[in-house]
Amino acid sequence: MTGRNGRPFRTLRRFVRLSGPRSVVPFLLVFALLLIVAWRFLLVQEGPDERVSVEATYLATDTGFLVDATLEPVLVEAVLESVSEGQRARITFVFRLHGPSSEFGMILGDTLVEEISVSRTITYDPFLNQYRIRDTRDIEEYHGSIVSAVRDLFRVSDVFLPTYAANSGEYEVRVRATVNPMVLAGPVFIVEPLLADRTTRGPWVVARPRETSP
Repeated sequence: MTGRNGRPFRTLRRFVRLSGPRSVVPFLLVFALLLIVAWRFLLVQEGPDERVSVEATYLATDTGFLVDATLEPVLVEAVLESVSEGQRARITFVFRLHGPSSEFGMILGDTLVEEISVSRTITYDPFLNQYRIRDTRDIEEYHGSIVSAVRDLFRVSDVFLPTYAANSGEYEVRVRATVNPMVLAGPVFIVEPLLADRTTRGPWVVARPRETSP
């Protein structure tokens, strides 16, 4: 009888113990983390920003396309501030090759054949007293002037998009760019939405054939 009557009190103590400050704090931390991640997701998923204007040209070859892209400089002040504070800024170009679909007798129209992303990150190297641009294609470039470094940051050359058919004239090259004025390393990237300007992404543009000298 005593054990049966004492069960509600044990249940009450267990509830208080599980709902005490020691258990509430982890839940609050998880909630804060989810809130930051959701905020970051919403920022990245925003629609195209018309301020991001890309021009792209291509040169058709027997095996694919060589594409050059230039981004009209945006958020330059934010980029300069990040670099001056020892942070990084990044420009990401995404290249897509669209071609005719062989399924259902080409009724579906064009389809995505190839997609390549190229990111260019700018940092300041205090040991060399130069500005370094790292390209995801294992290319490194150094500049003694921040002006020339930023100018070079917003463009990319000779990005190769391979083709898998003989008639390359049926393909279409599309390009878009994303500007991230502050890139934080390691676990600190979680708080990036609180510290940096929002990531800005441009619309897709169609590349035009490159003019070649006779």
